[in-house]
Amino acid sequence: MNVNGFDFPVICEVEVSAGVAVPLLDIPMMSDEKWQQSARENAVHNYIMAHGREPETVETAVKWQHEFIRQVILEREGYDIDGEVCTRNERLPQFVGHRASGRTGASD
Repeated sequence: MNVNGFDFPVICEVEVSAGVAVPLLDIPMMSDEKWQQSARENAVHNYIMAHGREPETVETAVKWQHEFIRQVILEREGYDIDGEVCTRNERLPQFVGHRASGRTGASD
C-alpha cells in the first residue's frame, strides 16, 4: 500500500466497527527507549553548540533544551516569557503571562 509516496506491505486487515476492514501495514517503528536516548543525545549536542562545553549532566542538557524550546514557542506565539517555568504536562496558556502588546493573534 502506498502511503505518502512510500510503499509498505500490508500484513493483514483488521476489522473495526461496523465490519469495516482497515489494512495493518508493516511500517518500521522506533522503540520509545531508542527515541528517548536519541532525544537525550540531541539535547547534549545542542547544549554543547550553545555553550561551548559539556553539560554537568545529561538532565541539565535536557532541561536547558526544554526551556529553550518553550521560549522559542512562546516568542513565536506572541506570549510574554517572563512567567514561571513550565512542566512537560502543562499547556502553553496555562503557564504563560499576558499576550505581548500589539499582537492580536488574529492576523499575525
